Amino acid sequence: MRERQARRSSILPPPPPPIKKPHAKHDPATRAQAIALHTEGVPNSRIREATGLGRSTIKDIVKEAKARGYDPEVSKTVTMAHVIDKPRSGRPCKGDEEIQQVIIEKVTLNRYGREKGCEQIANELNEIRPPDNPISATTVWRLLRTAGFRKTKPTRKPGLSP
Repeated sequence: MRERQARRSSILPPPPPPIKKPHAKHDPATRAQAIALHTEGVPNSRIREATGLGRSTIKDIVKEAKARGYDPEVSKTVTMAHVIDKPRSGRPCKGDEEIQQVIIEKVTLNRYGREKGCEQIANELNEIRPPDNPISATTVWRLLRTAGFRKTKPTRKPGLSP
């Protein structure tokens, strides 16, 4: 029996290594929980079971909280200032929530009429917006894609469509 299992295990390839998610974001509540458990002296293995965070991630979260003023010797209270996300660098997105809603309204209002392309929608928006901050057709396409819209062609019905 063992010989057969040994042969089977040598024939099968080893399982692939687990896929790591690059730079997974953790919500502030999970970070606060990890800091509180670490302050109480709970081992990292138990913190990992409770939060799902890795050993180095726990260490980095505690280090960042201490850099932001968290001192367990003074007070064990973890505030939002200790665990809030840092502001991200880079150019902010042109399409805020208001613009995205306007684009979605333009697409859904004209759903069964003549279809509008992203370039037409961008031109209509640029007539309304200030000229120093125009929106491109690519930005319109990107915002529609993040809203869940996909590129489709209208269905053609034989005998009914020209």
